[in-house]
Amino acid sequence: MTVLDEILNSPDIPIGTKLKVESLDKLGKEALNAYYDENSDFYRHARTEALIKKFYANPEEITYLYHYTSYETLKKIVSGQKFFLGSIHHMNDVQEMTYTLQLLEKEFMQLDAPQTLLNELKAMKNKLPWDVYIWCFSENDHSQSLSNYGEIALGLKNQNVMNTLATRFSGGAETLDDFSPGNAYVFPLKVEYNLQTQTEYIKPIAKVWVSAYKNLCKDPEDMKSLILDCVQAVYLCSLCFKSRYLRQEEEIRYLVIKINGNHDLNPDFYLNHKPFVSCELKPAILDKVILSKKIATKLDEIRDFLHDNKFDSTKIESTKLPY
Repeated sequence: MTVLDEILNSPDIPIGTKLKVESLDKLGKEALNAYYDENSDFYRHARTEALIKKFYANPEEITYLYHYTSYETLKKIVSGQKFFLGSIHHMNDVQEMTYTLQLLEKEFMQLDAPQTLLNELKAMKNKLPWDVYIWCFSENDHSQSLSNYGEIALGLKNQNVMNTLATRFSGGAETLDDFSPGNAYVFPLKVEYNLQTQTEYIKPIAKVWVSAYKNLCKDPEDMKSLILDCVQAVYLCSLCFKSRYLRQEEEIRYLVIKINGNHDLNPDFYLNHKPFVSCELKPAILDKVILSKKIATKLDEIRDFLHDNKFDSTKIESTKLPY
């Protein structure tokens, strides 16, 4: 007996609900069972709790984070004691949000998804209204790959970043139930570059999505609920899945996901036509500044600049890389 059968055998389930579920085809029933069965691939890979547990960059486990930037940007951050977070729609990787949807499309096609569903997915790729902002970090304090982003690595404690962003964007909300339009969810995710792992998560989502879509006319309420869960799962995956060719970045990203009633972009300001939000960067949370060999000759100059702007507790050191 499946978990779904056990639920339907309950005397609390209305007869109308039972009849709707009975009208589903085999795939529809399997999709609904996968939603309730804690041992199913869908439950273990698509539920929000499972995804967060897998990709969450826990401050208790990952103590320090490093943001790579240029000398000129460092001076702006320090003098203004403020940091800008860019929109997910204007990242360096042009596939930033569509990469995961491409993986999903591949699975849809293998599952012989209806053309109407493929058209809807294409529309999703062409219009991504998510109001999300990113602050990019790495666990690696001496990364040769990330030196392309600048000559300097800023070292901050993960927990301090969490506290700073949460205070800035929570709007006073203390629990998830308190969040409403105007607030923003804040959390760090470890970027996943392994295609096998990515596929492991996308496959069960795609299977349930296609099955639910094919059964929409038979049980609209349940199937729409399943599809919504699939959309949310893919959305979260899209925020932390990137091409394996970028794996040397070892990225950990802080996400600021704004809650908007209309899903439009609501940045603090635009800079060169790109949306940004800002956050205060107090001197106490910038623990260290690591200089590349290219800029090591400016160590004294940078130390004086930090001192002049009250960043006296910030340590300065040179990279451990030989070049």
